[in-house]
Amino acid sequence: MGVRLSLTLQENPEISDRMSAGFVGGGGNWSIEVMRPDGTSEIWLDRWVAGNWDAPDQKIWRVTYGHAATAATAKAAPADLSAVAAHFKAALERTLAFAERNSGHFAGSFRQALACLAGSTRCSAYHRDLAIDGSLPGEALALLNAAQPAWVFGGMGSWNDLVFTGPDGDLYEDVTSALYTAVLEGVATATNAFDPAVT
Repeated sequence: MGVRLSLTLQENPEISDRMSAGFVGGGGNWSIEVMRPDGTSEIWLDRWVAGNWDAPDQKIWRVTYGHAATAATAKAAPADLSAVAAHFKAALERTLAFAERNSGHFAGSFRQALACLAGSTRCSAYHRDLAIDGSLPGEALALLNAAQPAWVFGGMGSWNDLVFTGPDGDLYEDVTSALYTAVLEGVATATNAFDPAVT
């Protein structure tokens, strides 16, 4: 028995997952897999609906989960947290270098993500309650914390909204796609490193 978080890319030829990430239902399909003792898994999908647009706390979304399918549980090799962190770090460093060479947009976000990834006690990730205290190994928590400032893939005014031409445009697409993949990998890997013995 256990629970896993998974992401299936949408791979829409008309708009990349990275570009659709700022829209409801975009950016790929996350699912929660509940692994049962009989060797099968329940697959649960999310549904987001806007609720009270005037909510004082600005929490306007109502999220529900529905059982979408049952399938044989697939075996998965234990995640290599160090390798995922190294991949994430490399993607962040390349994107930061690009940002610093091109007017510094979002450079502060990438520096903060690198500090979080390094386990800095000064890391100020916004959602500090994403994991139960003590439920994640330090490397996994660092990945989850770093993913928050590194998530720059919204709509208007986001990193996604920047435009570069020529060689800089090609490099922007390259580093941004690599960062997007690294952030998603970091979130999924960190979440799935949860210790089920901790309640």
